[in-house]
Amino acid sequence: MFPNNFGKMFVDALLHVLVTIGRVFILPIKVWVKSTTNLVAQKGTDTFDINAIQTRWPYFTWCKRWLIDFGFDACIFLSYIVGVLVAVVSFFYNLFSYLEYAGFEGVLAEFISMIFVVYLLPLIWACVRDSIAFLLLPINKFIDWLKKPAQYCEIKKTE
Repeated sequence: MFPNNFGKMFVDALLHVLVTIGRVFILPIKVWVKSTTNLVAQKGTDTFDINAIQTRWPYFTWCKRWLIDFGFDACIFLSYIVGVLVAVVSFFYNLFSYLEYAGFEGVLAEFISMIFVVYLLPLIWACVRDSIAFLLLPINKFIDWLKKPAQYCEIKKTE
């Protein structure tokens, strides 16, 4: 009923599942590191100098670069820094303000929940960025179509 090497196949499949699930858990950190790398790569370029932009629509290109290329990477990068800071300040505020109502367990549960949300923030920002880029694809296709030279067709009247 089972193949001869089923035990090895079972262990390999189990390890594959565990490694893949582990990669899902470290995905927010990888997205954060990628955004950090993107920001450092932008630092020495003229990406945001409108005088250096040589497109037909320099302002729109600047807006796209600022919002999509910089803005979302900056939000992803700052999400861990600001998010952890907000979570810690909120923890101490709640600890001294609501301890008698919620108890230490309630305040700690809220802090852990906030840290979990902060951990997922890079994925949320990346999803929003990619969704906006996806929604802009038809506009990009339309612009490419507008750049094509006009095509003329000669129609001769036959008698």
